Amino acid sequence: MIVSVCILLLLVPLAPTRLRAGTVPCPNAGTGTAGFLPNMIIPNAFACPGSFSFRDDFNYASMNDLVAAGWTTFGCQCWDSVGGGVLYLSAPYPYSSAITWNKIPSGVSDWNVTLRTEWTGGQIGDLRLDVYTSSHAYTWMASGGSFILQRDASMGNNPVFSRSGYQPQMNVWHQLRLDMAVGKMSMYFEGNLIGTYTEQDPNTDLAKISTQVGSYTADSYDYITATQLNPAHFTVATSPSFIAVLPGKSGNSTLLLTSYENFSGTVSLTATVSPTGPVVTIPSTTYLPGNGSSNSTLTVSTQDSTSKQTYSLSVTATSGNQSRSLSLPLYVGVRPAIVINGNSDFTTNNGVTGGTGTASNPYIISGWDIDLCLGGCALGIQIQNTNAYFVIRNVYIHDGGFGSLDVSFSNVTNGGIEGSTLANTYSGIRITSSSNIVVSGNNVTVPTWYFDPGVYDGPCLQVSSSSNITVSGNNLSNGVGAGIDLTGGSGNNNIVISENHFSGGGVGMHLGTINHAIVKDNQFSQNDIDIYVSYGTSITNTTMSGNNFHVMGIYIQGQNIQLRSNTITTDNLVNGKPLYYFEGCSG
Repeated sequence: MIVSVCILLLLVPLAPTRLRAGTVPCPNAGTGTAGFLPNMIIPNAFACPGSFSFRDDFNYASMNDLVAAGWTTFGCQCWDSVGGGVLYLSAPYPYSSAITWNKIPSGVSDWNVTLRTEWTGGQIGDLRLDVYTSSHAYTWMASGGSFILQRDASMGNNPVFSRSGYQPQMNVWHQLRLDMAVGKMSMYFEGNLIGTYTEQDPNTDLAKISTQVGSYTADSYDYITATQLNPAHFTVATSPSFIAVLPGKSGNSTLLLTSYENFSGTVSLTATVSPTGPVVTIPSTTYLPGNGSSNSTLTVSTQDSTSKQTYSLSVTATSGNQSRSLSLPLYVGVRPAIVINGNSDFTTNNGVTGGTGTASNPYIISGWDIDLCLGGCALGIQIQNTNAYFVIRNVYIHDGGFGSLDVSFSNVTNGGIEGSTLANTYSGIRITSSSNIVVSGNNVTVPTWYFDPGVYDGPCLQVSSSSNITVSGNNLSNGVGAGIDLTGGSGNNNIVISENHFSGGGVGMHLGTINHAIVKDNQFSQNDIDIYVSYGTSITNTTMSGNNFHVMGIYIQGQNIQLRSNTITTDNLVNGKPLYYFEGCSG
């Protein structure tokens, strides 16, 4: 008997080609991935055949490995590095640094490109995603205080879109995203639709993707993706882009689904919160009509015992084989900066916890813990161009960087801040071109900042070009700067400064041009100079009474100082002794 034996020889190389750190399976292996075996492992930076899909999680051991995977680098590369799944780009002045991926098949005219990045150093907190088609270059930026889309920037045709609202946030991950669908570009930040731009050029084929930093920015990168969109598809966004609630309260955001290319159908919705604690509710499904939109309300509820911290809220919308996900921050008790520009911005998501904006029922912003470094280490509360009545009450604003400011009022009428603690920042409260403002019962601490000669910390309170300002019952502890600075601008009128306690170094009060002011019953201790009057100052119709000075009393320095029609009573004490002055003397 003859026996046939078939031997299958499986060859396994003894020294396989080294795969770069963090390799992942090709998505949907075995389906639509001609040329790949099911579950085949390919390098971390991958582009699978069929419907184009690319993702890189930057799991490389070195920049050389990144280049070997197919990336092209440009610029200095002096300080660039990669490791632990994070790419870091930075460059010294006057250089820049960039990476580019151009291994994209032809014909990808509808696409999505997403970049997860964070500002990690330098003076400018810009975040940037560059996308190139075969005809044009687009730069989607979160820069300064704005969101900006540039088109063919080198040709001077930019920007094509700009909108305010970005607050640089150091060491906080953010997601930039550009979608191109049937000639319409949609710009997203943190999964939220910021704006759209219609491209008139029909050639929208994706050619390459890139990111870069200038010489004043250092950014880190978690991942970048590029995906071919199904012409019939939907997108998901939220408004507002985050939810902020106090413990024991609830908040919501609107989930917006938009159909493109006549996509229609039932979309399933799920939402989760991490870590656990807050409870999130959302309708389980919504129907999306062709070329239409659908809104659903995302609601978050908390208990009094819910931990004050930042949570991550994730939302997924699924229909058939299409799925869209986004995440947005959920702040409980703590929150990033509050920015209000105009009366219409007094909303719950901007920190308003009560009131209607009238004199008898002012808007209340109360109870928040604002860590300035949740918003770029620069700003706590900024209110401008308003005349509705409001009171900021019992807030804790703290721990900003150089140049940071706790509270700013600009062109504001009928506002105030009371019973709040502002600590460990570069400058406390700034009031500019405003009227009918009350600052009462606050504790403001500005530590000593020493930099180059002549560059010191800011004041606890600065008032310029303002009128009808009352400052009473505050504890103001300053470093080298002033407790209260009334210099700058066109001067101040009808100012009342009473029953405040000044401590620390530097100057208690730095007086500028003032008219009709009352300075009474203030306590000054441990200041180098209690009240300082400098060159070119005009002080008229001002009364000083009942103040207790610790060191130098009132110090007048320089020329062109006008002091007219003022009253300084003898119950002002300097080291326990009455203060006298002479007016109208000559010789």
